[in-house]
Amino acid sequence: MILATAVPQAARLHTRGPQKPVTSARPAAPGARRGAPLRSYGKKTIDIDPEVRPSGAAPVVEFDADELSEKARAALDNAKRNWERLDEKPAAVALTLSVFVGLWATNAVVDAVNRIPLVSTFLEIVGLGVSGWFIYRYLVFKPDREELTSSLKDFWKKVSGKSNV
Repeated sequence: MILATAVPQAARLHTRGPQKPVTSARPAAPGARRGAPLRSYGKKTIDIDPEVRPSGAAPVVEFDADELSEKARAALDNAKRNWERLDEKPAAVALTLSVFVGLWATNAVVDAVNRIPLVSTFLEIVGLGVSGWFIYRYLVFKPDREELTSSLKDFWKKVSGKSNV
């Protein structure tokens, strides 16, 4: 019964057109430009149309495409180098697949628990309480922050085997 009333509303919402016409930030013709001109001096620039831009939003987002490409290339080279150094490739693939299956199963369990009416609210309250306790215990006072930092460094030494952290 609830589903029958929700479906026509959803259909009505999807059949209605947009409230305001969506305009492109690119000019319509080579000579016609609206708003700030697009620049490209080795950086890619995205100009958000002021009519569509939310109030208070930055008008221009810049990023260096060459730097981003170089970082991606370096990460890919590092991954290839580590893959070639790896002796047990089938074990690494099996471990990676098992991690993804474990994450999927954990997501399914959390989703099932989240659908139980009072349990999700109770777990949110418990999470807020634990977060508050952690902040008070480890982050408010300087000696406690130093204790947390040293324990994290010790843990990283044990996990990674590196002594210079």
